[in-house]
Amino acid sequence: MVPDDFVDLEYIHDGLGLGEETKFDEVITNIILPYTYVTFSQLGITEDNLTQFTEQQLSLIRTAIAVNIGCFLVKKDPEFGQKYNIWKVGNVSKGFLRRNKTDIPHWCDYYTELLLYVSAELGISHAETAIRPGLNDEYSRPY
Repeated sequence: MVPDDFVDLEYIHDGLGLGEETKFDEVITNIILPYTYVTFSQLGITEDNLTQFTEQQLSLIRTAIAVNIGCFLVKKDPEFGQKYNIWKVGNVSKGFLRRNKTDIPHWCDYYTELLLYVSAELGISHAETAIRPGLNDEYSRPY
């Protein structure tokens, strides 16, 4: 079971760098819980072992959820990827390099990399970071 209040719209909104944009709020609200569950599953996190993590580690997990939602949004609406290419948590941010004007930020690729980083930081060796069916193949990219 995933705690309903682990991450909220405001955190995801800030983490994706949406500023005052509300266009994606309804979609985000509808997918927060399922995407929290997916991220927990991939990291092997349960409600029972959630209490063992520090606040900094919990922030990393929340960031992974936000970036996973960014991956969904860039596929649902390519405008998201063209307009939003930086995630941030507190005073730390990560931007995506663009080689030319048509490059779309790689939210899904970054999610996979972030899962590897988070699993290492949490000391989790069985994270399912490579298993993202349909999300990393050439047919599912938004470009």
